[in-house]
Amino acid sequence: MGDVFRIGIDGRPLEGERRGVGVCVFELSRALATSFPNAEFFVYSRTEVDPPVVAPNWHYRVEPARWASRLRPIVWLKTRLGRMSRRDHLNVFWASGSLLPLGCNVPTVLSVYDLNHLLVPETMAFLHRLAHGVFFKRDVLNAGRIVTCSQGTSDRILTHFGRGANAPVLPALADPFEPSTETEVHSTCAVLGLTPPYLLSVATWEPRKNLEALIRAFLSLKQKGLIPDHKLALVGGEGWKDEKLRQLVSGAKASDLVPLGFIERKHLPPLYTGTDLFVFPSIYEGFGIPVLEARACGAPVLTSNLPETREAGGTDAHYIDLPPDEEAIADGIITALKNQRRTTLADDERPTWTKSGLVLADQMREAAEARK
Repeated sequence: MGDVFRIGIDGRPLEGERRGVGVCVFELSRALATSFPNAEFFVYSRTEVDPPVVAPNWHYRVEPARWASRLRPIVWLKTRLGRMSRRDHLNVFWASGSLLPLGCNVPTVLSVYDLNHLLVPETMAFLHRLAHGVFFKRDVLNAGRIVTCSQGTSDRILTHFGRGANAPVLPALADPFEPSTETEVHSTCAVLGLTPPYLLSVATWEPRKNLEALIRAFLSLKQKGLIPDHKLALVGGEGWKDEKLRQLVSGAKASDLVPLGFIERKHLPPLYTGTDLFVFPSIYEGFGIPVLEARACGAPVLTSNLPETREAGGTDAHYIDLPPDEEAIADGIITALKNQRRTTLADDERPTWTKSGLVLADQMREAAEARK
């Protein structure tokens, strides 16, 4: 095996539709390929994944046992991944999904994205909440190095566990996220069946995103005649604990509510560019990638007044006082529409995956070096 650096990656976030964490892991994997051009990479997953890098030094280890591939992701991580990874004699393992595998006896770098199980446990699926309650603290304390998606998340784990991040590895922007032309906006709206003017939401249908309160605020403003021409476009796939939300959406479609579901990534920049207001009223976030994407595309932004979303929204965004309930959201929408300001993102403010990948690569080297 010689001196070749061997890196293992938890590939669970790459399974299925690519959402927030999946986007981060996908893009950071591509950046790592540049930082470690001569390394051997091993990506472990239950099922086939969309490979971030196709190259001879990238190896995709898919669970060989059919029964094990049907395990819940966290159960598989804790019972199967460690055993699979030991065969590859790794130098370092990137725990990209917030928890460490059992039996992975190599230096680790743990990515922490949020503290949902502590701050908003009621918004989580039961098994996910239970697993984080059992394992998260121990994994944070046992990880060789810790990286977080924001300074706010680092501050929170320091407060709760007495250990902050070794470095923040900030979410970044891919090339498509820049202002679109008027023609691109009209073309995308036509494809999606959306007629301007519209407000825009981009979020998975799960309780933490606070979409029920947003829809009720929108309907209230429509009933009062305060936004008579606007529609509310909802981008995002169905998630969990969303039965009430689905019922609300189903009953409100006639009121200019437009559920678009999970859409192709290429359609997002034109949607952001064309909206009169991007609204992201989450109860809690580890960062808020859609806020950053919206800013990069020049959209006016309204989001919750959290330390983490302020990192994403900067001074351009309008902020909703906490808690972001129906009344606060409605007031925020009217204020933001009256004081509409298109956002900007200067080149030196624009985070890149290359820069974030370099930070992650440094943490991997340091974790491996500390074991020697």
